[in-house]
Amino acid sequence: MIATLLKRLLQLIGLVLIILVGIVGVSWYIESRPVPKEEESALIESTILELTDILHHQYDHASIGTDETWRKTKFLRDTHPKANACVRANFSVEPNLPPELAIGVFKGPSDGSGKYKAWLRFSNSANMVAPDADVDFRGIAIKLMGVDGERLPVPGDEQHTQDFLFIGNDAFFAGNIRHFHDFFAACKRGGYACTPTSLPFVWNLLIHPHGAYNLLTGRKAFAAISDIFWFSVAPYTLQETGGPSSIIKYGAFPCDGKKSRWDAPGTSPNYLTERLAEELDPAKPDSGVCLDFMVQIRADDSQPIDTTLVAWDKKKSPWHKIGRLDIYPQAFQSPEQWAFCQNLTYNPWHGLAAHTPLGDINRARRDVMKAMQDVRLRENGNQRFEPTGNEVFFHGAEHPWLTPAPSPSAN
Repeated sequence: MIATLLKRLLQLIGLVLIILVGIVGVSWYIESRPVPKEEESALIESTILELTDILHHQYDHASIGTDETWRKTKFLRDTHPKANACVRANFSVEPNLPPELAIGVFKGPSDGSGKYKAWLRFSNSANMVAPDADVDFRGIAIKLMGVDGERLPVPGDEQHTQDFLFIGNDAFFAGNIRHFHDFFAACKRGGYACTPTSLPFVWNLLIHPHGAYNLLTGRKAFAAISDIFWFSVAPYTLQETGGPSSIIKYGAFPCDGKKSRWDAPGTSPNYLTERLAEELDPAKPDSGVCLDFMVQIRADDSQPIDTTLVAWDKKKSPWHKIGRLDIYPQAFQSPEQWAFCQNLTYNPWHGLAAHTPLGDINRARRDVMKAMQDVRLRENGNQRFEPTGNEVFFHGAEHPWLTPAPSPSAN
């Protein structure tokens, strides 16, 4: 009797495993299919509603901890809420680029200097603020200032900037807007938890196995921000009217493969910030961090545009250096600069038409990021602004990004 029951139990387990393998196999194929255009707008709108609800659930009753005086804001971002740093940099365009690359911002600014001022925001991607040693996707958002040219009309809130968004992995956890929407809807259904203890979240991973693979393999703990290789994941055009046209992805890699002095993650909850501060310490010789800004040109139709689950083959599409980001020595941890950092807004559609974002993940970012920023800024009593790179942070300023520094005569 017991042997029969055991045999049937094993058969049942085997059947369940076969079914699960079948679900994973079929899902691996179908999760990369493009979303029909007629469904896209509804999915984007639903994503905005889901994330707005999650944001309110997370922060409506939140209080700023005694160890979070740097935060100064009650509502953080819906994703990438923990900033490791916001730092100044110079973006230098490579001289003598070929015509197919010397397009848009890669022609250089109109003053002929070849350099743009930039603000870089480094972050942890998890929707909860967590210690830096936790495995996670990492993010960098780059904003160039002083950019002139034909601009993308939406969202239309900045007139002289170009934004680039990167993560520390060459593929994303969501391949399209449906997957992106379903991921956060599953978190919400599971008690607002994107964790393995949530059954809806686990089921979502099961039916999106490629995304789950990218999520599990792409989340890492790094020894230092300066060690991370950054990827745009999503594609963009590189095209001006009447000129050469390409489809590209962006990368930003440590200059000359340079490695930081650390071999392992730290123990402090904010060690990424602390180690970057050490690398940028103005009092130390040879301080500073640099990144080579790269592009990868799409070679053929085998390299997908409408899914961000797949990295492009770098043998078919090698990386080309197009510029350099120099994060020069600086102090960046004043409360006023942290407040500025929390209120910066990034969007891949802040920029020139020559760099039009492609794919439904980018179209979702355009609308979802704008809507989530509106919620965050409104709840914190702040407003949108366009940085210039000339910001001055002085003690006691409540809105240092909007308020001019006191004149010497006022002191």
